[in-house]
Amino acid sequence: MENNQEPEVDLNQLLQIRRDKLAKLKAEGKDPFEITKFNRTHTSKQIVENYDELEGKDVTIAGRIMAKRIMGKASFCHIQDGEGKIQSYVSINELGEESYKQFKEDDIGDIIGITGFVFKTSLGSTIAMITNEFISLSTNMGDGARLGAQVISGIGFLGAGTILVTSRNQIRGLTTAAGLWACACLGLSVGIGFYTLAIFGTLVISIVLAILPKIESTFNRKSNFFEIHIEFQTRENLKQFINLIRQMNFQVISIEHNSAYSASGLSVYTISLKVLEKKKRINHQEYLDAFSKLEYVNFVEEIY
Repeated sequence: MENNQEPEVDLNQLLQIRRDKLAKLKAEGKDPFEITKFNRTHTSKQIVENYDELEGKDVTIAGRIMAKRIMGKASFCHIQDGEGKIQSYVSINELGEESYKQFKEDDIGDIIGITGFVFKTSLGSTIAMITNEFISLSTNMGDGARLGAQVISGIGFLGAGTILVTSRNQIRGLTTAAGLWACACLGLSVGIGFYTLAIFGTLVISIVLAILPKIESTFNRKSNFFEIHIEFQTRENLKQFINLIRQMNFQVISIEHNSAYSASGLSVYTISLKVLEKKKRINHQEYLDAFSKLEYVNFVEEIY
């Protein structure tokens, strides 16, 4: 039976090809990682929005190669920067043989800087640049899409591991998980040059972190469930307390003895409670005040 599936590209072989390409650039004195600054005159968005003013004029932009079509002595590529994408026409007549050869060897994902004049295609709908100067700024040493997917997948599992369900059937760790996922997305945004998205995301996260704790605190104070740390004078006082709270329409969810206080002579517990009485307004502080007035209670506070 004939197998029509295309052979998969070996990732190790692909990485080796790109390492060899980088070594070749270094040997030619064109190490892209030694270029720490590139002066651009415009972004892709500025070129599109100011086309009437820039038509026929030289502009300089930098960005990542997102698509590439090689057609003999002339080629097209799409360059994406932090604000958008623009098409560039590259020909051997404009660049010269050496630079055009270098352009053809660059891969999708590499970062380049180009200078050229602005024009519209023959259909009049696409703004493009005819490139007359080209420079490699960074070479792509791996599969960016796969790397991004690995980051999201890894952070996803790590975040999911922080989510726990307590004995009161409450979910804990959502804030930690959301923080991990948000930081991963911001990091990827910065890494691929989406600085506007990264800045906007940072502002949104800052606002959410400022508001949500207050909302969470309000809901916790009005919840039917709450957890207390309580200190009795003797161990026998626990039975008295349990009988009392049952009379007050409380359900005991769990009781945990805190042995760290054994040397103090006190009997200390963490008790999870549920208010069975249906009220429109539940005030945890009122219950805490009532508990603290009991003669056998040394100290009581709510655990959040």
